[in-house]
Amino acid sequence: MVKLVDSRHKKSAGRDNRMKWLWIAGVVLLAVLSSVLVMSVCLHTGEPDCRCFFCVMNASSGESELTYNRYLPLVSGLWAAILLVLFYALVRWWNRRSGR
Repeated sequence: MVKLVDSRHKKSAGRDNRMKWLWIAGVVLLAVLSSVLVMSVCLHTGEPDCRCFFCVMNASSGESELTYNRYLPLVSGLWAAILLVLFYALVRWWNRRSGR
């Protein structure tokens, strides 16, 4: 039996798919960061009790407030992003190992 094989170099469909997802992730990240910036600028009142993102991050801590409480949402978001990247790497490694 003779097996016919195409000897031309085929373009990797997986690479194009990955690039598409990277572009989508970049656009989503840019949209989220720009919306946080715009909302923070729009919500800034200039009063001492202003609760916009920049005022919350730059407020001086009082007697009862611990310094790390201001940065808890930021640190939690960074850890969530790190865990998602690790989960993605683990799933990718597992799929390569199993031959999918």
